[in-house]
Amino acid sequence: MHLKRPDDFIALAKRGLFVFDWRDVYRSMLNVTNSYELIARPTRPLTMGVVSRDISMLAPVRLERIEFSLTESLDVEKNIQCVSR
Repeated sequence: MHLKRPDDFIALAKRGLFVFDWRDVYRSMLNVTNSYELIARPTRPLTMGVVSRDISMLAPVRLERIEFSLTESLDVEKNIQCVSR
């Protein structure tokens, strides 16, 4: 995917995280996907058992039914209970 400044996304992937972004903000209503799209994939993904302290805030966020290594897009509302307006 073409990004003006992919540095932050790449840095997160280098730390072992799958990086998704909400690209609908740049689309017309006819083309929205209502999902986060994969931007960067780590070569060595972190597991919850080895999450470092500086990103330990992610520990409560669990998407049990998602296989991130096989996922290109992520519809959060289909995977966790959400409150919407």
